[in-house]
Amino acid sequence: MLSGMAVCVAGLILLSMALTGMAARVHGVMISLAVFGAGLGMFIAPNNSATMSAAPRERSGEAGGLLNLMRVFGTSVGVAGASAVLSWRLAAMTGIGDRTLAVREEAVLGAVSDGLLLLVAFAVIAGATSVLRTPPRAPGLKAAA
Repeated sequence: MLSGMAVCVAGLILLSMALTGMAARVHGVMISLAVFGAGLGMFIAPNNSATMSAAPRERSGEAGGLLNLMRVFGTSVGVAGASAVLSWRLAAMTGIGDRTLAVREEAVLGAVSDGLLLLVAFAVIAGATSVLRTPPRAPGLKAAA
């Protein structure tokens, strides 16, 4: 899981470097997104497996529901956070608030790069959480009081 998040961070950093506004860099953007997608694939499957194996067999339905709820919650927080950073940085760079239709390309790309930094922070938190999680207890063992 940690290596999956490391690959995601690498993909986000590559994406930030590829966002120059030049049409010739579109291949770099595509490669960066592919790297990020590979990192998600390396993270999601083991994370799902670890989550489901941590729950008792008789609670697998609840564990699956909670897993999906948290995935949607995380996606929502990521999209909302990145959108808020984009809007905030555009307003700060241009001083025009919510009228961003005629904003310079450099300002948009700078604001997107700032939003990507937030996503890097989220990926680092996810990687650290996967390292720090407690291993599942063996069946039949009671937790220490």
